[in-house]
Amino acid sequence: MFATLKRFLPRRTRYTMKLKERVVAVILVGLIALAYIVLVYQSSAGLGRVSGHLWTLKDPFLRLRGQKEYSGSDDYGTGLLGWAFGNLTFRNVYHRPGIYSGRTYSKFDALMKNISTIPEDGHAKLLLKTRKDIDSQESYTVFHHRITNTALYQRGDDNIDKMMNYMSTGTIHRVVNRKGGTQLKFIITFENGMRALFKPIRMQRDEEIRPNQFYFTDYERHNAEIATFHLDRILDFRRVPPTAGRMFNITTDLQDNVRDNDIKKTFFVSPDKNHCFHGRCDYFCKTEFAICGDPDLIEGSLAAYLPSSDIIKRQTIEHPYRRSYSKFRIAKWEKNPFYCDEIKAKKTFSDTMLLDIMDMAVLDFLIGNMDRHHFEVFQIFQNNTYPIHLDHGRSFGRHSKDELSILAPIVQCCRIRQRTFTQLKLLSTDEFRLSDVMRESLSSDPLTPLLLELHLQALDRRLKTILETLAVCVGERGSDVVVDVSTQRESHVRQLV
Repeated sequence: MFATLKRFLPRRTRYTMKLKERVVAVILVGLIALAYIVLVYQSSAGLGRVSGHLWTLKDPFLRLRGQKEYSGSDDYGTGLLGWAFGNLTFRNVYHRPGIYSGRTYSKFDALMKNISTIPEDGHAKLLLKTRKDIDSQESYTVFHHRITNTALYQRGDDNIDKMMNYMSTGTIHRVVNRKGGTQLKFIITFENGMRALFKPIRMQRDEEIRPNQFYFTDYERHNAEIATFHLDRILDFRRVPPTAGRMFNITTDLQDNVRDNDIKKTFFVSPDKNHCFHGRCDYFCKTEFAICGDPDLIEGSLAAYLPSSDIIKRQTIEHPYRRSYSKFRIAKWEKNPFYCDEIKAKKTFSDTMLLDIMDMAVLDFLIGNMDRHHFEVFQIFQNNTYPIHLDHGRSFGRHSKDELSILAPIVQCCRIRQRTFTQLKLLSTDEFRLSDVMRESLSSDPLTPLLLELHLQALDRRLKTILETLAVCVGERGSDVVVDVSTQRESHVRQLV
């Protein structure tokens, strides 16, 4: 302490201070530091805010690089005394914004440890042939080489946290407007060659879809993309590409890295002196739908790109429970209660794929996603593939309503994997309550808090509805028929050379 203090003292004073004076100086510095901590704690509700303030002091360039200070709260009481004499087993210990590893959790870590004891669904086969030098490659390359015929990433893979951290902090090299779609999307290429799909903030956390608005006219939510990745991991599906949040500087991160002059022209300064852009897309890419910063910072989500389709072919399949996307028509499954029998008769939806559709229905109901029209699969795995969970921007649109029609696949087919069923029951217990685990998992993202508490409460409510629906199925058809314990993916799947 004294060695540090000496650096700020005149050269002569450094060597003439007596022992007593040194002690007084150290105590004075300590009191100043304590007073700062007390002030911070009195204006917040936990250790997270103090950590955020300290990181801001250490790194004054956070805001210049597009990062933002963390501001959060937890139920640990208020002020310094509430922290010191409250529950010392903190649910969250936040570190530097944007850093995904090195965090301390309780329920989330316990759940992940519990999941690690569950056997995988069949024998995992790699999508790409393993490279001898894979450990020395960039994190996105490692991610691509660890994709298997059971999941996009394996349980406890530290490389995923490393890659998500890079997406939140890495230097952006190029920005390309992705063609097609109703809403704006950019393809972000980083300095190391990694690519990610960018979706900008459109809706604030407390904005819900209007009651009279159709699902297919809703804005996409960047925070929904991030939250769905975390939920997918908690459910142990691991089929949503790693997705992270980031603060973007519209000028230095986006506009300066756009090479297309036509897209550059969509960037402008608003009458209120804020930097804005709208890009090109099929619908919401006009001046009146522009995205504006404050004055030049905006939030956005980044989803890691999968291996190029030029190398690994993917097949697009229409979801059997696709909605009509019409104001006047309803889908076939909405009129026929025995529609599942027609699905089972199709070769595409074998027992394994049918159970994958049930898993997807669980995820979609929990997040309130009515926009599931197609899904993609890796062709190389043939019939032993799985649907990749993509595009969840129209999720978490309404916490006040549960859309029961999303459960139609489970209601009509009455099938569920034993592993999924076990996980759902586990997440309904007090020890691993879904809302608590989700809250802790989301706290690792730089844009936390990502969801309102009402959305977290809705997860618990919807989980109960799923279990009640399955209970009805078991009561009508028996657990031997409803809960599938035998279906596994075949292990004889070739690797790409």
